[in-house]
Amino acid sequence: MSQHDMVIDNASGATARADINAALQALASTSSGNSAPATPYSGQLWLDTNTPSTTLQTLAIYDGTDWITLGYVDVTNNKAFSLQGGVPGTAASAGTVDLSAVYSRAVDVTGTTTITAITLAEGDWRIVRFTGALTLTHGSSLVLPGAANITTVAGDFAVFQGYGSSVVRCVGYFPTLAPPSEGTYTVALTCGTSGTITVNTSNDTGSYERHGNMVTVRGTVAVSSVSSPAGQLRISLPFAAANLAEGGNAGAGICILDGTVSSNAGVNAAAVSEGNTYMTCYTNTATSLSSLLANQIQAGTTVIFSATYRAA
Repeated sequence: MSQHDMVIDNASGATARADINAALQALASTSSGNSAPATPYSGQLWLDTNTPSTTLQTLAIYDGTDWITLGYVDVTNNKAFSLQGGVPGTAASAGTVDLSAVYSRAVDVTGTTTITAITLAEGDWRIVRFTGALTLTHGSSLVLPGAANITTVAGDFAVFQGYGSSVVRCVGYFPTLAPPSEGTYTVALTCGTSGTITVNTSNDTGSYERHGNMVTVRGTVAVSSVSSPAGQLRISLPFAAANLAEGGNAGAGICILDGTVSSNAGVNAAAVSEGNTYMTCYTNTATSLSSLLANQIQAGTTVIFSATYRAA
């Protein structure tokens, strides 16, 4: 500990010199110690050697009333940083997560425990990365975008801001999305009830573009043979559809039958339902849509299709 009241008392030469040396040592060491200087001056710096620990020390400045944190000194890793950066900290998920206790702007929240509250001082903020799947619960003290709960995915980021009355708001949420991708896949035509439809292996390739969970597929395939096809006409998809409530993932498209067809040649509707790995083709009847198109398919039928849907 090296602190001084910065007042040189009247004394003999040796005593005065010792007092001056002590004051200079306090200045050189930034008034370091595990408690604040007893007689602080506005603008004075203090290195708190015991907060939050003896190895991660706090640098503060006195504003005439309070000590204000400027940053931290990591004596183990020989680094100094302000709350503008520093080595990312870690906080375990819990019912209440105290982000104020993490001495870095960037925080990794680990675990899968549901979070219902976050502690963060008014005016303070943190950038959080979630390392696992958990639920953030919207409420009066933890305010989330859209006033709705959020289920995190490993790699998601969020920005939390502290407000008055112990309220913390999520002012930005950034989900992890796979980069856009495109590719091809082998298309299969199947029957909803019975029978088989064999696609010509020289003309059985479909293509897709995927942006996050949104997928667009298209293709033209040729039928080489059939065996008593009955029921729905189903076209395979490269990715299974999501299974959301009330058809929230439902996709739609078109299915064109050309070439040799028993009936219903031309443009037909197509739909993707929850959790399915295929799209179903429909044709118009007098009063409704019918999906019983498999028996219209013959050797020589060409199926042209396109659809957009939400993948799992």
